Amino acid sequence: MALQKVVRKLVGELLIDFGIITKGQLLQALQKQKEDGKLLGETLVDMGFAREEDIASVVAVQYGIPYLPLSQHEFDKELIKLVPRELALKHRCIPVDRMGTLLTVAMENPLDERAIDDLEHVSKHKVLCCVSTPSEILSAIEQHYSGAKRDATVPKPVRAEGVSGVRVFQLEGNGSSKE
Repeated sequence: MALQKVVRKLVGELLIDFGIITKGQLLQALQKQKEDGKLLGETLVDMGFAREEDIASVVAVQYGIPYLPLSQHEFDKELIKLVPRELALKHRCIPVDRMGTLLTVAMENPLDERAIDDLEHVSKHKVLCCVSTPSEILSAIEQHYSGAKRDATVPKPVRAEGVSGVRVFQLEGNGSSKE
């Protein structure tokens, strides 16, 4: 039996397929992305062509990773203690569930292997990721970690080059591809 190559569509193509943006909007965003150096998802959101939720949902579909909206999620204070505030802010993530030694974490960038390694090391749990939006994660961190205010010390999403995989909302220094 021959192995079939898995072909993943790019985020922009999926957004068009799902009717979230038009081809014209994608072309405009790609041009703006070249000028401002931001990630495509961030550029689309900035231009008002898509919402963070649209981008996160498409990334979830693209990689088969669940999307978890956090606005109505009930957080367990004991789970929150497994991930220090600084690490949650650094990797824009928050623990959402635990089953035995498996910790489910909502992340803006669930493909960031360095973040997952950090989380596993600190929490002493195997980490399973789901996708959430940057603003939902930061809001949850503010709400559930004392003193976790949004300020200039919180890393901003930026373009990063390198490692394979799609990084739509990416933290500085996490190493990833453009889209």
